[in-house]
Amino acid sequence: MPVPFGYSYGEEHSWNDARYDEMLPETKGKQFPLALTFDNDNEHVAALTQSQVQDIMWVHKAALEIAEIPLRAYFVPARDGPVYECKLFYAIVPLGRAFLEKYKEAWRRLTKDPLLTLNLWDDKQDEVPVPWTASIQEAMRGIDALDCYPVDVNDLVLYVRRPRNQDLKRDPISVKVCRDRTSATVALQNNKEQ
Repeated sequence: MPVPFGYSYGEEHSWNDARYDEMLPETKGKQFPLALTFDNDNEHVAALTQSQVQDIMWVHKAALEIAEIPLRAYFVPARDGPVYECKLFYAIVPLGRAFLEKYKEAWRRLTKDPLLTLNLWDDKQDEVPVPWTASIQEAMRGIDALDCYPVDVNDLVLYVRRPRNQDLKRDPISVKVCRDRTSATVALQNNKEQ
């Protein structure tokens, strides 16, 4: 006769990364059996919370890893005119094939919502980023501003808004614009080597 099923998740069910880091590897097992009723409230809450935790924890961990990866970007003004007056840009972030292969499954989940915040730093010594509101651009055809900037299949293209100075917790970041994709790539490489 099989051992009766029991939920081995304790009685504390609030979100806690450290607790889940310890708990999840120790409690791996088969899928929960179908349950229409539970012996007590704790089992019911455990089943509900664990169904969410186990579904999203791996994505959450990948998001935390990705947030720590310093990525370079170059900016293309969305409109003609002086760069210092421009409020809207396209930010091209070369992710690379290795990045996209490593985070393939999580990236698919993380980019379902096209809205995000792009945190910018001038250099490694910056402690506070400058957050820019961003929207993922799926299709680049028909975007005249990007005609001189052919986009690679492994690039992330964002439509970004420069934040207002009064909304910043630090000095703004100046945006440098290159005339085409080749000069942008050279500038990124030169900056990387410094």
